Amino acid sequence: MSSAINVFLTQSVREQAIPFEIHENKPNKKLLKALKEAEKMKKNPEKYKSYNNIEELMKDLNK
Repeated sequence: MSSAINVFLTQSVREQAIPFEIHENKPNKKLLKALKEAEKMKKNPEKYKSYNNIEELMKDLNK
């Protein structure tokens, strides 16, 4: 671990920059769909089942 950090810091000083490219990951279609669904659920909570605790959830799942 310390060797990796030393290599990183040495390279950073040498290049006067972070020695690798940093870029934003774009969410895939599945994640975008899930986020859209979560927003829909948040806006209309009365249309979806909710639980007050894990016991309620487990009881419903085990039906």
